[in-house]
Amino acid sequence: MKLKFLFIALIISSYSIVSADIIHTMPVQKRSAIQSTNMPSQKLSFGFSDNTTYSDAIQELENKLKSDPENYSVYVSLVNLYIKTKQFDKSYNHLFYLAKLKKENLLSPQVISSVSELGDNLKNLLKYNSGAYLLADEALINVIISKPSDAEKYINKAISTQGNISHIIPAFKYIYDYTKNFEGAVESIDIALTRNHQTAYDLKKIKAVYLLKLNKSDEALKDLTEIIKIKPDDEDTKYLIYKLLASKNASEKELLNTIYKNQSEETAFQNMASILINNGEYDSALDFAQRLVKKYPDNVNGYIFLSEIYRNQGKFNESYKALEKIKDKADDKESIAKYNVLTAQLSDEPIKEASSLMNNGLYSQALEVLNSSPDDNLYVMLNKAVCYYYLDGKQKSLELLNRAMSFYPNNSEVMYYFALVFFNEKNLDTSREYINKALKLNQSDKKYLALLDKINQADADKYISQITSYIDSQNYKEAMRLIDEAISINKKDSKLYLYKGIVYIAQNNYAASTAVLYKAIELDKNNTLAYYYLGAAFDNLSEYSNALDNYKKFISRLPKDDYGESELLQYAKDRVNKLSIQNK
Repeated sequence: MKLKFLFIALIISSYSIVSADIIHTMPVQKRSAIQSTNMPSQKLSFGFSDNTTYSDAIQELENKLKSDPENYSVYVSLVNLYIKTKQFDKSYNHLFYLAKLKKENLLSPQVISSVSELGDNLKNLLKYNSGAYLLADEALINVIISKPSDAEKYINKAISTQGNISHIIPAFKYIYDYTKNFEGAVESIDIALTRNHQTAYDLKKIKAVYLLKLNKSDEALKDLTEIIKIKPDDEDTKYLIYKLLASKNASEKELLNTIYKNQSEETAFQNMASILINNGEYDSALDFAQRLVKKYPDNVNGYIFLSEIYRNQGKFNESYKALEKIKDKADDKESIAKYNVLTAQLSDEPIKEASSLMNNGLYSQALEVLNSSPDDNLYVMLNKAVCYYYLDGKQKSLELLNRAMSFYPNNSEVMYYFALVFFNEKNLDTSREYINKALKLNQSDKKYLALLDKINQADADKYISQITSYIDSQNYKEAMRLIDEAISINKKDSKLYLYKGIVYIAQNNYAASTAVLYKAIELDKNNTLAYYYLGAAFDNLSEYSNALDNYKKFISRLPKDDYGESELLQYAKDRVNKLSIQNK
């Protein structure tokens, strides 16, 4: 029996794959046996153990999360192992994270099913162990599997346990925010307060928030004022009291006496303005800051507050005027530091505005904004260089970058912008030289790494037409030589591994082709043709289940308006029909 396979010389750009019309008929060679690596999934089970044999598995899964943090099934496996090894704090942290993902609809049905299995096993453990962490784990599991009443039941038990339970209080608040059963939350907290006094402060604070949601403002105020007595420096509670009293149109005297009893008016005005700024209440903060400056003109913080409020309201001239008054009054390290920070933030505002204009292609308008800023500011120079470049002022752009280099000879951002200009000019060697200098100064900057990838991609793309030409003429030896050379330049280019897989198939080396085609898919899950050729390779190896799976993936991912009913698509559909019948 011979299987007919279709091979197409590919012209691939950065964005699309376009097929030519070369078709080869490949005979079936002696097939290599390929063992399937798909192991049946094991049932999750618990059973406490201190056995160090789990440490390697845990380490492997933790490392996998670092490289693939969105692989949520790994979290479930880790929770299982953490509970086996009594690392309940870690299992709690992962389940809390998964619960938040569930709320955002980011968990697949498969992950939720695995979590459900965890819950079934955990209930058996809870017959003999009733620690706060385990109870919170079960509560979070029930959030994930959409059983809110059970989630409330277990989290209520958790916060009623003896000892310090501050670590699970965030989960309690999260669950009741999720269920919106605020009455139930208040009742549960009242019960917990009779059994556990170590976390009374935290629980009363949450209770007050829920009382406010239930419009029980008098009860909430009572709890909040008790909290202030326990922790007089709690800014969040003071802000809640302010919001509550403001909603009741309380007088300023009542408000300040409740929040800042036994403090001077000057201190009260200052602290109130600070709290409101921290919570984004700029209009209300402005009133306190203005009265602070008017009644206590030597209070430097008043001017600092005014400058910050005006900046956030976009009133930059007023913000600068307030700063001018600080300059001569700032006489301690803290106020001088605040002055310097505000000055720096103000100088950033034109850059932010210019960046917004540049993102919309409005380079002339952006240049006007930048020209009104100090011309010795590094980021002003760099952004002006970009504007000039896109306004056909390449020479002016390079002059500005050289000026920036003279001011900041070892600045990675200057190197990056040089690399950017030369990349756009298609001078890849010079661009790579500058980006490598930038990476030596700052190895982890993502935009530097992204530009290096683009440079390598552009370099590898120079080989494409020659590679496809060799495949076209069946000169597979030269095609493979060029492919390997291009891969040495850019190991992340999915299409190069696709070419390599095609060449291997053309040489009847089907086993070798599967490895590189899997690599192509690993680098780009949207590399549609890789699924087709992987199906073809497995077809020739008599791995019909794998062949069927990959043909189906090819058909489902194929952009219809790109290929229509091409020979590849027709052939894949034909093989799917035959293999489906064969597997019945």
